[in-house]
Amino acid sequence: MNLTMKRWTKCAWIVAGLLAVIMIAASAFTVPVADDFATYQSVTGYQSSLGHLGQALHHSGTFYMTWQGTYFSCFLDALLSPLTIGGMWLLRIEMMVHSVLVFGAIFFFLRVFTKVCVPEDAGWVFAFVYVLFMVSMTCFADYNQVWFWFNASCVHSLPILLMLFSLGFVIRYVGDGKVSNIVIAGIIAAAGLGGVLVAVGAACYLLLIIDVYLLMSRRKLPIPMIVLSVEYLVLALVNTLAPGNFARHTVIDSSGVHPMEALKGTFKIVSAHFLGIRTSYALWAIALLFLLIGLYAHTSKQVNRKAYITCSILMIGAPYVAVFPLALGYSSLDLTVRASFTVDIMIYLTIYNLAFLAGRYIDSVREQAPRKLIVAMVGVLVVLSLGSTGYTLQNVRALTIAEDLASGKYSAYYNDCQKLFEKLENAEGDVVIHQEDFPVAPANMREFYLTGDPAAWENVSAATYFGVNTIRVE
Repeated sequence: MNLTMKRWTKCAWIVAGLLAVIMIAASAFTVPVADDFATYQSVTGYQSSLGHLGQALHHSGTFYMTWQGTYFSCFLDALLSPLTIGGMWLLRIEMMVHSVLVFGAIFFFLRVFTKVCVPEDAGWVFAFVYVLFMVSMTCFADYNQVWFWFNASCVHSLPILLMLFSLGFVIRYVGDGKVSNIVIAGIIAAAGLGGVLVAVGAACYLLLIIDVYLLMSRRKLPIPMIVLSVEYLVLALVNTLAPGNFARHTVIDSSGVHPMEALKGTFKIVSAHFLGIRTSYALWAIALLFLLIGLYAHTSKQVNRKAYITCSILMIGAPYVAVFPLALGYSSLDLTVRASFTVDIMIYLTIYNLAFLAGRYIDSVREQAPRKLIVAMVGVLVVLSLGSTGYTLQNVRALTIAEDLASGKYSAYYNDCQKLFEKLENAEGDVVIHQEDFPVAPANMREFYLTGDPAAWENVSAATYFGVNTIRVE
C-alpha cells in the first residue's frame, strides 16, 4: 500500500468513526413510542411463577399464536422492555448498544467477505467498502424506526444484524474450512431466524447463494453446510408457519392468502422502492466508487470466478425474496421504514458487488489504457450522477442529525418528553393533552405520539403505563 492509499484509507476510517459517533449519540435520545407501551401492557398483564422471565415467555408465546411468528424478537422485546425493568436510562443504553450492533454487524460481515475475496488488498479495500456502505445506511434513507424505536430495533433490525453475524461466520468457513465457524453461525441463527420474515427470507436466500457457490466450486456441499442449511430451513418454517401469521393475515385480508397476487405485489414494491433510491439517493455515485475499488483490487486465486459471478447474478433476487413474505402476509404494497432497512441492505449488497465485478472486468480488458484515465472518466460520471439526482449536502441525513445534536434539538426534545411523562405519571382519571403542549420532535426522530381517540390502542397502552383511565390529544 503506497503512501497516498494509506492517507485515503485513514480518511475513510475517520469518516466511518464520525458516522458511528453521530448515530450512537443521537440514538441515546430515543423515547418510548406506541408498541413499547403495548409490550408493557402485555407483560404486566400476566403473572408468572417465573417472574419477569415467565412474562416474557408468555408474551412471545401469545404473539406466536395470535399475531406473528417472531418467537425470539418478541421474547427479547418483552424481556428487555425498558418500561418494565429499567426506565428511560435503560432505554438510552439499549438503543446505543443497538446502534453499535448496526455498525458492528456490517463491519464483521464485510470484513470477513473482503478477507476471503481480496486477501491481498483486504486492508484498504475493506476500509473503502465499509465506509461507503455505512454512508449508504446513514446518509440516504430515513430509518427513524430503526435508530429511534426500541420495539422496531428488537423485531426488525436486530434479526438482520444477527443474521449478518451468522452469515459472516459461514463465509469465514468457506475461507478456512473450520467447523467451529458453522457452530457459531448456527447458534446465532437460532436467535436471528426468530425475527420478522423480511429478515428471515433475506438471510435464508443469502445462505442458499453460498450453498450454490460451494456446489459450483467444490462439486459437493460439505456436511456442516448441509446441517446449517437444514437448521435455517427448519427455524424459518417455525417462524413462517406460526398460527399468528395466519390469524394476522385474516384480520388484514379475510379473503385468504393469494401467493400470485403477492408475487406481483413484490415486484411492484421493489420496483417502486428502487425507483425512489435511483432518483433520490447518491446510489450510482457510490456504485461507481465500488467500480474503482474493483479496478484496483486483486481477487484471491482461491475464489472460483464462474461461481462468484453466478452468485452475484443470483443476488439480484435478494430484495424480492425479502419483500415477498411482507406482500404475502400483509396483502399490502406498503414497505414500512423498518422493513426497508433490510431490503436496502440487500439492494446495496447486490448493486455494489456487481459494480465491484464490473471494475474487475474493466481491469482485465483495459490493455494499455492507464487506470488514471479510467478513474478520471469515472470521476466525471460520479459528478454527473450526483447532479442528475439533485443530491446535495442538505440531503445527507447524518449531517442533519449532527447539526440537530449540536444545536441541542435532540436533548431539548428528550427533556420535553420526560417532563410530559412526569405530568402523566402524576395525573389521574381522564387526561387531555393539548396539541401545543406536545413535544415537537426534530427531523429524522421517531417521535412519541398519541391520537385524539382515547380508545385507540396506542392511547390505551399509554394510559395503562401511566396509570390513568384514558388519554387523548385535543
